[in-house]
Amino acid sequence: SRKESKREFVEELPYDDSDLESILRYAGRLTGRTLDELVSGGEIVIGDTHSKGRFGQIIEEDYFHIPNNSLPEPDFRKVGMELKVAPMKGDGDKMTSKERMVLGIINYDEVPEKGFRTFLDKGSHILMVFYHWRENTDVRSYRILKVVDWKPTDEELRLILADWKIIEGYILRGEANLLSERQTKYLAANTKGAGHGKDERSQPFSDRPAKQRSLSFKAPFMTSLFHSHPDVNEMFIEPSVTEVVDDSGTIFKGIWSEDQTFEEYVMARFDRFIGKTCL
Repeated sequence: SRKESKREFVEELPYDDSDLESILRYAGRLTGRTLDELVSGGEIVIGDTHSKGRFGQIIEEDYFHIPNNSLPEPDFRKVGMELKVAPMKGDGDKMTSKERMVLGIINYDEVPEKGFRTFLDKGSHILMVFYHWRENTDVRSYRILKVVDWKPTDEELRLILADWKIIEGYILRGEANLLSERQTKYLAANTKGAGHGKDERSQPFSDRPAKQRSLSFKAPFMTSLFHSHPDVNEMFIEPSVTEVVDDSGTIFKGIWSEDQTFEEYVMARFDRFIGKTCL
């Protein structure tokens, strides 16, 4: 195929795809740059860029030389890492995620056997390329803001697992047809496809077909990930001063007990300020 021949055309990858550090160092060269700048530097060659989703395709195929595919294995197969691009909108500290991050189609029939691995297989290690989306702007001018080597922290994993249990529960009860994004807070089961009954799938414990859905991270969760995780280049800087970080700096800092929900944890953090003023 065209995509396969394109991969074969690259005699030697510009990074070692079996070495995580090599991949991350190469990925770090994207930070702060636009596609136009990558073209000017001779690092990529691209054609028309106006088609939907083209930005991600360029990063995947033309920069990392990974054939676009829908295989169940991660994009960086040898290190078990997926590649995703994430558009951000706004400016500065008020920058927010433009959309959810889709992780992959849910095969309802496999859920009883795979369980949480349905998420873990492609969602437990992601190279996230965040870029600045601007309306009515050619994708060549989108600037890459940050590249994150993301693995869920223990706290993030608890949030994701809690949502997964809700999604899984519907499937195991034969109610995948009743799933809705509104039922969860961070990990969602969003509809995927043309709709209007054209993309329905079978489910294991019911004869009723269910809408095709994908696992995805909701936009507010993506906003939090963008602001709370460092760029990959920071991993390779030797610290000159030991930094002490206040654990109130991010919602994901700190630990709460297993019998405490995330909302209870947040409210407990704010209890100490009740009745006080800023003076």
